[in-house]
Amino acid sequence: MLPLIGDYHPANLAVALGLLYATHNAAPERVVSGWRALTSTRGVSGRMERVVSEEGRVALVDYAHTPEAVTRALEALGAVHQGPIWCILGCGGDRDRGKRPLMTRAALALSDRLYLTSDNPRSEPPEQIIQDALEGLSAEERARVEVIVSRREALHEAWRALPQGGALLAAGKGHEAYQEYVREGRVTRYALSDAEALRAIALAERTSRPLAHVPLHESTHGADGQALSPLELLYEAGMREGGLTITLSLEPSLELSLEPLALSDATLSVEERAQGVLRALTQTLTPKEREVSVRSADQALLEALITHINEGLKACVKAHRGSRAAALTPQLCWEESVKGAVGQGRTARVFFEGWEVGGVSAAYLPTLSSLP
Repeated sequence: MLPLIGDYHPANLAVALGLLYATHNAAPERVVSGWRALTSTRGVSGRMERVVSEEGRVALVDYAHTPEAVTRALEALGAVHQGPIWCILGCGGDRDRGKRPLMTRAALALSDRLYLTSDNPRSEPPEQIIQDALEGLSAEERARVEVIVSRREALHEAWRALPQGGALLAAGKGHEAYQEYVREGRVTRYALSDAEALRAIALAERTSRPLAHVPLHESTHGADGQALSPLELLYEAGMREGGLTITLSLEPSLELSLEPLALSDATLSVEERAQGVLRALTQTLTPKEREVSVRSADQALLEALITHINEGLKACVKAHRGSRAAALTPQLCWEESVKGAVGQGRTARVFFEGWEVGGVSAAYLPTLSSLP
């Protein structure tokens, strides 16, 4: 039995196995082996993907962003789920306005409750897009619609309110881990993953913690489901709307030990201690934090940390340039300036937020301020 939702999967499987047999002269036992492997697959990220399943409730994300795709996704969910079905949906800005009310009607036809929210607003006001999507609804239909402009907030509120036995489908974004806006004439994307947002609220409920206190490393995963590295977590935090400031201070009066970080072990190299600082910082980094700080009397440690961050963020930028989702400007030119500031006993601050698509000058590029 395939652990995937959707009646099209058996057909896709039959085609895949047929091609394997026909084009690779595969022995029957290899076809059987392929079948067994596929019956344990997790499926494709963002395609009817289960991201939360606990206490009688389940949340899925899917890329459906046309009326027909929304209908197919909800039909597939309804075929395997007997309880209430809720849907979260938005419509893209600067795209076909005529399909917006059609998207809403498709969702209402097959779900018990609909949360209308933002998708990729681009240059349009999100509120106007939502008003277009509400056009022509009856009073009964409108009563089943909740409007929350912030997509992250809509995901959180929908999961909080979802009753026992309920299924929640977040449609439209799927694997995409960003929201796209046009600000001051530039296309900018901020990090937002439906899967991460849903995992975060489920974790907050399960552990009885405020949502803003759930560390990013607990809810944010890579596309392969693996944990993010400390540098990837810094990058994730900085790419969110509101950005991240990294503050580095050389303070000779401080004890070298940095006892909370347990980095006084003389057997560790300065690079190992710098990596330890990053691990310690990102283990406690939460969505509510907009700044991470390191204060030390050890200039060599701070300089190693600066180099490590600089090289790591450049690697993150390069990795994202490989996808259509983010054509980033691969410049992080603050390393020497920060080292110079720190070397003079000053505080150096680096701020970065979001990324610009396809441009040379990017909103992403960090700015440096050195304070006396």
